[in-house]
Amino acid sequence: MKKEFKVLLIDDEERILKVIGKSLEDEGFKVINANSKMKRTVDKQ
Repeated sequence: MKKEFKVLLIDDEERILKVIGKSLEDEGFKVINANSKMKRTVDKQ
């Protein structure tokens, strides 16, 4: 089963984005950058 989560961040939350992405990767998620810097699509492996 594949789950998708879209995370939207406002302003310059790039540092928080990196922390969230790292946490998700540690939990076994594959983090993919979307076209926008403000958006990330996460697919459960």
